[in-house]
Amino acid sequence: MSLPHVLGTSLETIPAFDPPLEPSSRSRNKWRQRVESWPRKPRIGIVWAGNLDHPNNINRSLELSEFARLFDLDSVSFVSFQKDPDPEEMSSFVHRDRLLDLSPDLTDFADTTAALEHVDLLISADTSIVHLAGSMGVEV
Repeated sequence: MSLPHVLGTSLETIPAFDPPLEPSSRSRNKWRQRVESWPRKPRIGIVWAGNLDHPNNINRSLELSEFARLFDLDSVSFVSFQKDPDPEEMSSFVHRDRLLDLSPDLTDFADTTAALEHVDLLISADTSIVHLAGSMGVEV
């Protein structure tokens, strides 16, 4: 608890908002074209599972099917930020035609940051994307 004192931190030196990553123009354009091509607004990003190797993952994750009732809302569209989704779970999901899956092309946090700029809300299980979105001012 003495670290702020040691570092000389004051209210004036704490930034109010400083995004952790600044995507390149190229990356921003790529993700704008990809996500903005998805039809409806508002766009809701979803992540339903955390790290499969986490010892408490069963208590931190959902199944994609648990989002099914949300997909009954015609006034919104859905974008998957799920890392390495289970192919069987994705193919059997009844609303897969309403879900833009970005996972194959999200290679790092810079890509994720650029893609998150184009969603209005993120609904997520316990995972790092929540912290990233929150630091960007994306509603979580």
